Amino acid sequence: MIFAIDFGTSNSLIACYLNNKVEIIPNERGERLTPTAISFKSDEEVYIGEIAKQQSVIEAANTVLNIKRQLGSGHEFFYNGRSYRPSELAALVLKKLKNHAEKTTGEKVKKIVLSVPAYFNNLQRQDLLHAAYLAGLEVVQLINEPTAAALAYQIEGKKKILVVDFGGGTLDISYILGENLSYKVKAVSGNNHMGGIDYDLKFADFIIEKYLKEFNIDLKQDEIAYQQILNNAERIKKDLSSAEEIDLAIPYISVTEKGQIHIKEKVTRESFKEQTQSLTQSILNTLNKFLDENEITGKDIDCLIFAGGGTRICGIADSIKNAVLKEKSKIKFLSHINQDEVVVYGAAVYAGILEKKIKDIDFYDVTSHSLGILDHHERFVELIPKNTLYPVSADKIFTTVEDNQEEVYIPVCQKDDSSELIYHGELALKNLPHAKGGEVKISVIFNMDKNCVLQIKAVEMDTLSHSHIELEVPFVKRVEKKSERRGQGIKII
Repeated sequence: MIFAIDFGTSNSLIACYLNNKVEIIPNERGERLTPTAISFKSDEEVYIGEIAKQQSVIEAANTVLNIKRQLGSGHEFFYNGRSYRPSELAALVLKKLKNHAEKTTGEKVKKIVLSVPAYFNNLQRQDLLHAAYLAGLEVVQLINEPTAAALAYQIEGKKKILVVDFGGGTLDISYILGENLSYKVKAVSGNNHMGGIDYDLKFADFIIEKYLKEFNIDLKQDEIAYQQILNNAERIKKDLSSAEEIDLAIPYISVTEKGQIHIKEKVTRESFKEQTQSLTQSILNTLNKFLDENEITGKDIDCLIFAGGGTRICGIADSIKNAVLKEKSKIKFLSHINQDEVVVYGAAVYAGILEKKIKDIDFYDVTSHSLGILDHHERFVELIPKNTLYPVSADKIFTTVEDNQEEVYIPVCQKDDSSELIYHGELALKNLPHAKGGEVKISVIFNMDKNCVLQIKAVEMDTLSHSHIELEVPFVKRVEKKSERRGQGIKII
């Protein structure tokens, strides 16, 4: 059996396709959502899920939240005297889902369809794949989260679909053409640092600033107090999606010379929207830029799918609807599948397709960033443009710069929507034949697989000797700053 996992910033889920329907497997508490939280009590005792999240107040220093945001960063975390990479921490959550699903279903959980933010870059995808490997899982397919959301609805006929997936930590936007259960993604955009947790942080900062002015005490400096405020901010955010007004009450949050301090506030939906308006505007800015760049109007959209629990935050769904309804248009809004579950639901549908339990539904996805290298002048040379269908291969011919240049260093990078270059790694090709600058030809080849994971090859093309130097490098190493070996670079022919 092939299972499906949605590894989320705030919560994670596991599902399968069984008895002609999607089954989302509840955890040991009977809940379908498992908090993506890890708390270290000792080397032998590690809590995962709801218990870990509860520990975040009194054990903030030993609790990991929102680890998905750290994938691909290369950061190290230290707990109980040992270091952990983000992929190692993510693997603990994946293994928890795996083990409980095995107990619940009686089936061995090995092969999975794993969802991933569409806007994740190659480093982040590699880290997530590595986390699955460490958890004893074999990823048969990485599926972009907005694409999974579209698959969940299995929309028939010829439709133009806009998916807005706003989860705990990421924002994805995809424009998809669907025809006879075949889905072709035309364009993607997003923000890997914009999610529901940012609303928690924003509102928590508002409360902290208010009590700093009133009592001259900075609650952010108190780990326990700060985490209590964050947890309550999350609750307020969720409750205000259905209620007009909520009480915020945190007794004994701190103490001063004048006595105990208690937080007691009435929070209205309008006041919450006001305090978080800058975040909502940032979402709209990303959406409007995406629509403008791809020349998409309301008339070009038949269906709008909301995915991710963040789309339930008060004001967000209405703001997005207003953004796409600038012209008179008839758009069908789809959100009847639980927004927290729609991604894993779609991933489970695809698992059912792979198991031949469902008739074939084809999907074709596109790259979320431009990918290329830097030449000897540190100029970006694009090999794979943004919004290119993958799997894909691309190559360009370059040449040496100096006479008798024995080696070249080729920085690999991506360009995001802001035109910022993000450096991922560096190819080194050595022992080049002695020749004048410009005579040694080097082919740089990018191969992107079905999971949008990139491998790079550099080949020296010496046609006289029919020999070549070949180097293949997994896309895993981040380069923090530009190459200082300018004279050992290459230039395009």
